[in-house]
Amino acid sequence: MASILITGISGFIGRYLARHLQAQGHDVIGTTMQGMDSQIVCDLREREQIDAVLKDVDPDVVIHLAALSSVTEGKTLQYYETNLIGTENLLLGLDAIGRRRRLIFVSTAGVYGNQPTGMLSEDLAPLPVSHYGISKYACERLVRNFGERHDITITRPFNVIGVGQNGNFVVPKLVRHFAERAASIRLGRLDPVRDYIDVQSTCDIFARLIDEPKSFGETINICSGRGTSVRELLDILIRVSGHEIEVISAPEFIRANEVFSLLGDTTRLDALLPRRQALLPVEEVIRGMLKDGEERVAARAAGA
Repeated sequence: MASILITGISGFIGRYLARHLQAQGHDVIGTTMQGMDSQIVCDLREREQIDAVLKDVDPDVVIHLAALSSVTEGKTLQYYETNLIGTENLLLGLDAIGRRRRLIFVSTAGVYGNQPTGMLSEDLAPLPVSHYGISKYACERLVRNFGERHDITITRPFNVIGVGQNGNFVVPKLVRHFAERAASIRLGRLDPVRDYIDVQSTCDIFARLIDEPKSFGETINICSGRGTSVRELLDILIRVSGHEIEVISAPEFIRANEVFSLLGDTTRLDALLPRRQALLPVEEVIRGMLKDGEERVAARAAGA
């Protein structure tokens, strides 16, 4: 079994991934920006901090999840300080402790931006439109420069969903409103289509990639190949909850640079991992999220 370092272990995917890898018998340790039992507090922007962590842990495998995906308006420099400089510090730190390592870099489907084609393959030239996407694509280019010294795979997860996701994202936001039986919800456009993949299947893919040499040097979509619009998400929630809700068009949620479709091509993923875990259907994931949300609402009411 491998010694695995997960950066950003306290995040949504990181928490699930740690449990998944530990269940397989791996020795897992993680870094976090906030205090967390048994994990290491480390600011990747500070080179000496990550150097100390790498020297102490001496991991066989690094899964680099840590990133900033949203910031307060007017503070876009934080994307580049955290995502780009943090990634560079990690890479330089790996070089400093010597020997070849296995690195899985977690990028984002956001690097694709608005493309003229429907299914997005890894061979398309990225056209990111957000600072998050731009910073992540810059990280990809940086990571590739270290490919001769480490066994690197770049992954591009699409929209990962599941219980425990940050409520600022559209699916948990919708689920929360239905769990609370809200009368209305403020939303932006309802037509954008996204490729949703459940967090458990995402973690299964990361785990399988660790020991897959054919993935070394590759960029791989982590996706389902199926698209769902916001309107369709609403329809699912109305059906499974039995609750109707008024949708109020909110200009503040309509982006000037909206990406209207992010639908991943699974061809490369299918070739590399043909025996991977079957994906959970979007409706099944939403049912689980809604059940969790309703239980939380009931618990709050009981404790009031």
